[in-house]
Amino acid sequence: MTVAAGARRAVSATLGFGRRRRFGLVELCSRGLSFGAALALIGLLPWISVRDPAMTILRERYGDRAPTPEVVEAVRAELGLDESPIASLCGWFVGVLRGDWGTSWAREESVLSLITPALGVSLLLACAAFLVAALVALGVLVPALTQYAKGASPRGATGVLGLLAALPSFLYAVLLMLVGAVWLGWFPPYGWGTFLAGVLPALALGVPTGAFFAGLGLHTLSTAAREPWVATWTLGGISRSRIAGALAQRSSPTLLPQAGITLVALVGGSAAVEVVFAVPGLGRLLVTSVRGQDVPVLQGAVLAVFLVAVAVGAVSRGLGRRAFRRASTSSSASVAVRGVAARGWKSWSVPAAAGGLLIAVVGVGFPRDPVASAHERLAPPSLALPLGADALGRDVLARLAHGTVETIAIALGVVFVCLCVGVLTSWLGPFAAGPMDVAVALRPIVVGALLATVLGPSAWGAAVAVAAVMWVPFAQHASSTFAQIRARSYWQLLPFLGVRPLQLAVRYTVPAAIPGLLQHAFLRLPAVALALTSLAFLGLGPQQPSSDWGLLIAAGLPYAETAPWVMLSPVAATLLLALVAAYFGLNAPGARLAGAL
Repeated sequence: MTVAAGARRAVSATLGFGRRRRFGLVELCSRGLSFGAALALIGLLPWISVRDPAMTILRERYGDRAPTPEVVEAVRAELGLDESPIASLCGWFVGVLRGDWGTSWAREESVLSLITPALGVSLLLACAAFLVAALVALGVLVPALTQYAKGASPRGATGVLGLLAALPSFLYAVLLMLVGAVWLGWFPPYGWGTFLAGVLPALALGVPTGAFFAGLGLHTLSTAAREPWVATWTLGGISRSRIAGALAQRSSPTLLPQAGITLVALVGGSAAVEVVFAVPGLGRLLVTSVRGQDVPVLQGAVLAVFLVAVAVGAVSRGLGRRAFRRASTSSSASVAVRGVAARGWKSWSVPAAAGGLLIAVVGVGFPRDPVASAHERLAPPSLALPLGADALGRDVLARLAHGTVETIAIALGVVFVCLCVGVLTSWLGPFAAGPMDVAVALRPIVVGALLATVLGPSAWGAAVAVAAVMWVPFAQHASSTFAQIRARSYWQLLPFLGVRPLQLAVRYTVPAAIPGLLQHAFLRLPAVALALTSLAFLGLGPQQPSSDWGLLIAAGLPYAETAPWVMLSPVAATLLLALVAAYFGLNAPGARLAGAL
């Protein structure tokens, strides 16, 4: 019996190794095909745009010439658009390999000479923001680690961390510029090159990142502190410093991969902060190239972000696997425990108050006209205009109410699409590894810039850009949920009772996973709405006369000192939505701080 059991285990191990090897090959092929498709999409940008770039360049360079067919064709030949798409793609790819990334259509300079300094600025800003994030996270985690090593539970402001992590970076940029540069005058409002000029952008990017890491670290430390080996070491007289070091090592497999992803997000997602503070980085170059339809520069900027993301992602995955191996051999296996409770946030009064204010704004302002310029320009708040008027004499309350309905309605559609795509993709297993890596590498702002170039900026383009990235968490959640369901004893007995695979999936697996997935979808709704607001703020989403929150904040930014009510009203609405996102992200089972991802 023992020999037979050993033989079965050996056969099982051999089959398991073969299966893992096949899965590894499938993942490798999936990543190769996905990365190749992404590069082809970048190379074919001049050909898939519905707007003719020759017309844009003609207006900028030769404004005195009539756009006759002959003139347009001459401009197209000058831009290299007279070749076939395949020839153009091959030429662009060979040029990239040789170090020739093309020539800017608008500035007539080498693309690489524009990308290199901009990427250097963005990397420097990302490192400064990462340092700020590390200081914020360490300021919370070091005292917590000390308390856990003593056997006590820390009492931290988890709710505040959730709120700080839920706020979008462009809102931090606006508020910091308003307070630190305009009202107090301590820092320059724009520019780059001095220490003071980099303080506010680094804070705008680093504070929400540090708050997210602090919340995630508290959760992982709480999990590690409840493992059996901690009590054993404490009873054995092991020093607190060794216990603290072991706890930090046990938490590193969760935090190290997130550090790599965060660095990629800081490089590729800093466009809004760079635009607010006029930082000459890669994100600002990306947005200006979209506005000027300078496709070669856009290709270079997207390619640079993509290559940095792939490199950092590979390094972070390697560090995460190494940390997991070291952590798994340092102590016993982890057990399933409850995470950090959001003390002070369990009551529903905070999100109810925030949501109630948003509903009141919609109820009072939605019947009013958001488009008519029937009031005095920049009129202050009054009984007739509770939130004042904007620069065109339009009712701010009406525009805020219509923008709330518009933003949340589009966010609902995006979440539904992401949920469906995530569930379908989760069944693909290793075949979905490549698309997931590409989606993580290309942030919503990068995808939004691509779609704005191809289709023009619009609300639906912003929705597709957010959906193209946000489906990944749903796929990961659905995959883990389906695996847990398939591990249940009753599910494993169903095939022996004659239940076919399709029937097993439709009648038993998917219905059992729906409640948790729907809860996850509801939790993601505020984060999706804030992402849409960020794209609109950059001009990559809906255009005037839309009442999107991002457009309202961008339109009110020039009048932050003379008429602050124009900008503060949509900022307050965004803060209320962030309160709701922070509460649900902290108190949902298994989804704490999910909105900050």
